[in-house]
Amino acid sequence: MIQAPTDTVWSNKRKTISGAFYKSKLVKMCDMIKEECLEYMEKWKQLPQSDLDSFDISQRVSSMTSDVMMAVAFGREVKDVKIPFTMEGKVEHLNIGAFIHRLMDQGAKFMVTPKAFVFAEFWWLRFTPTEREIQKNLDDLKEFQLKAIENKRKRLATEEGKDDVDFLSILL
Repeated sequence: MIQAPTDTVWSNKRKTISGAFYKSKLVKMCDMIKEECLEYMEKWKQLPQSDLDSFDISQRVSSMTSDVMMAVAFGREVKDVKIPFTMEGKVEHLNIGAFIHRLMDQGAKFMVTPKAFVFAEFWWLRFTPTEREIQKNLDDLKEFQLKAIENKRKRLATEEGKDDVDFLSILL
């Protein structure tokens, strides 16, 4: 922030997002985060013993964190939306948190390949099936975001969306 541009474009962006950081809005977001975390803990308590034997707390907390972040960003209604994720030719439908988590893993593996450094200026050319899958997953994520924005606009136009406290609602 210290070295952020001070031109009118940046000034307009700051004004747009500043409403999301009023104390009352942050308190409501914190309440939503707490509720989401409590829901996860209740789900975990309901797991049968056989699932608890192979319970990977790191993976579970990571998934919970991604889901909670997406709920705060886009609203709770995105929790049940499934996005097709393609990896090694197989398509799996994941919720937004798991999708982003897997996409970051997939992208990180690509970024450490020598080709990514040598041919960085040709990032848009996808040479291998894996790289094309990464691009497809990015396109699917973009499509999800556009649909989420469209759906949120519709929801905010109704009485049902007037109390939404997620980041997208505040920005719209």
